[in-house]
Amino acid sequence: MRAAFLFLTLCLAAGTAAAQNSTPPPSGAPSQPAPSGTQEKKPIEQRVEQIRVEDGGSRVDELRKGGRTQSITVQPKVGDMPAYQVLPAPNQGRADGNDNTNGPRVWDIKKF
Repeated sequence: MRAAFLFLTLCLAAGTAAAQNSTPPPSGAPSQPAPSGTQEKKPIEQRVEQIRVEDGGSRVDELRKGGRTQSITVQPKVGDMPAYQVLPAPNQGRADGNDNTNGPRVWDIKKF
């Protein structure tokens, strides 16, 4: 029993010691030398969401990229009204939680 306890204690101590970094690299210096210009920074891939909300009166399609609204298209189902877009406000995603998707409406008058 005592030997098992000692063995577990040594294993835990060895595991935490191996997980620690012995010497941190100096600030400003790269941790590993970069190969001769072959390594390029890859942009962080942002999540793209296509959201569709539909009810008896209209269908709303929203495109979000990285959590920010890129476009909103509304297709009314009642009457002969054409589809229109809602332009997202440029200052969306504020700290108060309001995403400001109540921007101006834009209709395509003529489609070519």
